[in-house]
Amino acid sequence: MSKLVSHLIALVTLTLLMGCASKPPSWFLSAKQGAKFYGVGSGESFESAKQAAIDDLAQSVQTQVRSSTHIYNTQHNDKLTTKLSQHIELDSAMLSLPNLQVRNKAYKQGTYYVQVDISKEQLLAPLKQDLQAILSHTKPIIATTPSCITLRDFGTLESSFKQASKLAQILESLQAPLPKDFHKLSSLYNQVQKPLLTTTYQGLTKAQEALFSAEISKLAAITKDSSTPHLAISATRNANSIALEITLKDCAQRAIFQASIQESQASYDYALKRAAIVLYKKLYAFMQSEDGFPKI
Repeated sequence: MSKLVSHLIALVTLTLLMGCASKPPSWFLSAKQGAKFYGVGSGESFESAKQAAIDDLAQSVQTQVRSSTHIYNTQHNDKLTTKLSQHIELDSAMLSLPNLQVRNKAYKQGTYYVQVDISKEQLLAPLKQDLQAILSHTKPIIATTPSCITLRDFGTLESSFKQASKLAQILESLQAPLPKDFHKLSSLYNQVQKPLLTTTYQGLTKAQEALFSAEISKLAAITKDSSTPHLAISATRNANSIALEITLKDCAQRAIFQASIQESQASYDYALKRAAIVLYKKLYAFMQSEDGFPKI
């Protein structure tokens, strides 16, 4: 009987010791979100515990962002917002680390415990700056008449809007007001589904023109409105090869893109099809580029 009692005492003692060893500080389990965001972390070193706390803070903010986005989507059924919300990732790299404060720290039984916090204003500051930088880059495009948006303008507009929308959604979910220029950018993007473009051809039949127009239509809406940007294509045939000279002008009749294409295939038809594909690739590369006058 005494042997059994000894075993029970030993077991209870071991349990108590383990409980004491694994119990974190009270502040580690009771952090509240309010005017500030908090994060807690533990680790074998102070630095690892601090990084875990920073990641926890980022996850806490991200949870609030996604929660607010879900409520917005339920109320408004916004397809674009829903799509963007699936890609929202807010990690420690997006936080202004110099503004993070270590609020509490402790060391118990070989484990470091750290609590960090950051004010809402300090958290939002770098996100606001990033959004403003994007909007400043697109100001000339926002001021452009929609019918005069070029391929390159549209490429910049599309990529900038996606980046700006991601930041705007985070800011809005944290009750931060959005700049007027963001609403202008959003309105323009929704208005311009594709850039408008007039086309003229030389040296091609109507059927051959349709082949090139089909590729161009993947990037732009072809129109007969002469006040829009203009794409001129001149073709020269030589047996089973074709040579193209391409010039794209903006609404002010300034050349903004020029290219030469030469294709030789087993037949002229194959050369035509290949040239049309190459034209699409060159126009797409121009649309995505941010450098100066292209030398293609």
